[in-house]
Amino acid sequence: KCELCEGLLDEPLHDLTQKALSLLKDYEFNTFLVGCKVPGSIIEKEDILRSYAEIEWGESIKREINREAGSIITLKTGKSVNFQRPDILIVLNFHTMDVELKPSPIFIYGRYRKLVRGIPQSKWLCPRCRGKGCEECNWLGKRYPTSVEELITEPMIKAFKALKAKFHGAGREDIDVRVLGSGRPFVVELIEPKKRFIDLKDLQNEINSQSQGQIEVDNLMYTGRSTIGLLKLSAKIKEKTYRALIEAEEEIPEERLKALSKYFSGLTIRQRTPTRVLHRRADKLRLKKVYEVKLTDVKNKVFEATIRCQGGLYVKELIHGDNGRTTPSFQEFLGTKLKVLELDVIDVEG
Repeated sequence: KCELCEGLLDEPLHDLTQKALSLLKDYEFNTFLVGCKVPGSIIEKEDILRSYAEIEWGESIKREINREAGSIITLKTGKSVNFQRPDILIVLNFHTMDVELKPSPIFIYGRYRKLVRGIPQSKWLCPRCRGKGCEECNWLGKRYPTSVEELITEPMIKAFKALKAKFHGAGREDIDVRVLGSGRPFVVELIEPKKRFIDLKDLQNEINSQSQGQIEVDNLMYTGRSTIGLLKLSAKIKEKTYRALIEAEEEIPEERLKALSKYFSGLTIRQRTPTRVLHRRADKLRLKKVYEVKLTDVKNKVFEATIRCQGGLYVKELIHGDNGRTTPSFQEFLGTKLKVLELDVIDVEG
């Protein structure tokens, strides 16, 4: 028995490698990487030997274990080692004589359309029970029966046999706002997936079928983690186009609507965090650009506005002013109280 490795490179290494091979049968992967956890006494002996022999550099026993195990797994599975971005990390634990598999997350980009009102983008936990279930939430553990996030991620979790998923949207819309046109970009991060090679066209059809007309997704494609950061950054600056149905307290002459359209096109808006979101957002001043406003008189003090603006602008507040927290506003310009009857996102710049 080797005094340095205490026999670790014999039966223990063989047993753990075989256990890893058995567990890997449940996972899809092309590349892998082996890591290990060894007793501190062995590392200490290794350091003492280096010091005694005055060795300035030497390959560690942990690297030898990883290479040996990797060679066996490659031989048995035909898969290759990847040191940068492996599909799965295999950790051999010589303390517990157990194997831990850590699949790398999968990232899927797409766009969604929200076709009905009354659905939040994210899952809202019940404020009383925080997801446990109570009388107030009808034992659902959440405030609303479903969300865009759940309608998209639940079929994905099932298809990839993932532990869970994180939803990342390019901005968000209010619960009473639809998302139409080209849809809103999003990325789903699937955590600890057992499957990796899913036909995304079939998955797209499954999501759309299960949502029963509430949402639609398209352009699903595999992507990387960096897309999430780009998505969050672009949401603050990319153009968005909205359609708003607005009711005025008084009749507004057509020439006044034309003047509003001309005044706001190309205007910079000073906007403090809206009152309705102050409970979850910091109170700060935002400067946001309105690129174009087109107004159409409908009837009975109701008119329609198409607003093309910079991402991050709160459009409802642009219209009614939020008691002066957004200036200038349509209400301030027209001098009459305005109410937003409907709001739709009709385009989000890619």
